[in-house]
Amino acid sequence: VGYKVVTGFHVHTIPKVPLALEIVLTNEPNQSRETAERGRLRLGYELSRGATASVLVSYQALRGAEHGLGAGAEGAFAF
Repeated sequence: VGYKVVTGFHVHTIPKVPLALEIVLTNEPNQSRETAERGRLRLGYELSRGATASVLVSYQALRGAEHGLGAGAEGAFAF
């Protein structure tokens, strides 16, 4: 069992293109480690009223060797 706290600044000024700058505090995936901090930039596109596809760019900092840049994709569905 671990924890994850996400806080951020979300902007919807461009129609269908949500932007977010987020800070994540977590001890996942290794609960025996100290807390990691991750800065994340999310750029999305609303495919339909309930579906959004996003690309993510992040940097994670953890004491020791587990730090660096990351990237990914995400799909969100609201119903």
